[in-house]
Amino acid sequence: MFERYTEKARRVIFFARYEASQFGSETIETEHLLLGLFREDRDLALRFLGPPVSASEVVPPEVREAEERIQSIVKRMESAIAQQDFKEALSCSDEERRERLNLRGLYEKWNVAEPSTFVSVRLESIRKRIEAATERRPKVSTSVDLPLSHESKRVLAYGAEESERLNHKQIGTDHLLLGLLRDEASLAARILREHGLHVSQLREEIARSSPAEVGRTGFRFGRTGGGVRLGPRPEHLAGMSGWLSALQDAGRVLHLARHEAAQRLSPCIETTDLLLALTREKEFSDRFPGAVESVRKHRQPEPGPQREKVSAFELPFSEDCKLAFTFAAQEAAELGQRTGPGHLLLGILRVESCAAAGILRDCGLTEAGIRAKLTPPPPPSSDPEQGRSYV
Repeated sequence: MFERYTEKARRVIFFARYEASQFGSETIETEHLLLGLFREDRDLALRFLGPPVSASEVVPPEVREAEERIQSIVKRMESAIAQQDFKEALSCSDEERRERLNLRGLYEKWNVAEPSTFVSVRLESIRKRIEAATERRPKVSTSVDLPLSHESKRVLAYGAEESERLNHKQIGTDHLLLGLLRDEASLAARILREHGLHVSQLREEIARSSPAEVGRTGFRFGRTGGGVRLGPRPEHLAGMSGWLSALQDAGRVLHLARHEAAQRLSPCIETTDLLLALTREKEFSDRFPGAVESVRKHRQPEPGPQREKVSAFELPFSEDCKLAFTFAAQEAAELGQRTGPGHLLLGILRVESCAAAGILRDCGLTEAGIRAKLTPPPPPSSDPEQGRSYV
């Protein structure tokens, strides 16, 4: 049934099933598909739920210049990886990290909201609207198989029709969004119309996009004057852009994992490459001091036949890696956080049979321990009497 679906579209179904279980539903309804869609593809939400250009604030030149510098650094990094110049790619990655920290400071200094902030508010309002319109029952175990409702099956059929109408080979998140809007009587369609989305407008917007890009890549944002501009990612990133979008704050890890795999002339990117890439992230060393050295010590070189060197962009992710990505996104969702390096560690550990999970266990890292590191501490009590001891 899902052979023509892109990886992102398949993960929408996965997240919709998760949402249905959280609402205690016996079937996957259209509103669960809607939540799964925007949980998986925030770039799509940014594209269609973001602030209109006329309503956007005027961005100070200092902020705009910082954003343009980051775009330039990312292009240099992509170019370096395409040319297998991994030393330059790593340098660009570090430079990008510094510039993003600087940009966050500028956002605070000038009180400028990030484009994604507006979208987060919209998505939260959509969730509250669904919670108000549906009955919340006890949660259903994620091990229980939940079927699609008749309305949801109709939405998927509409999505397939839209893909064929636009002469697209695959069914992507764009087509699923169109399918949700076409089932006019559904709760999901009503909510989307309330946020200003209409079938004809959405269909025209998707048709204007490059057929090679629709259904398989996300969109990168940039500012033009005071507004938000969106454009397709470079074509040579098509193989990894879905995961870059899904991992949100861990995109650099994927670049570095490709570097690790290419260095050892591997035919694919394994979980051990992913783990080594994670050790290069500051978040890893800060949260798990001493673990970097231990992980690299446990990672032994793998003997094997000599292979021809291939382009880093030709290296696919192994099935274990893809499973780890899915688990990571689920862990982040349950913690109400953006998917980052810490969640990737959890994702790797949940793929219990993979080599990287064994290394982490040998280093003393456990799912419970990592979750404890990722869970924010409870806010301090406002009760002045609390915490006092009396004898």
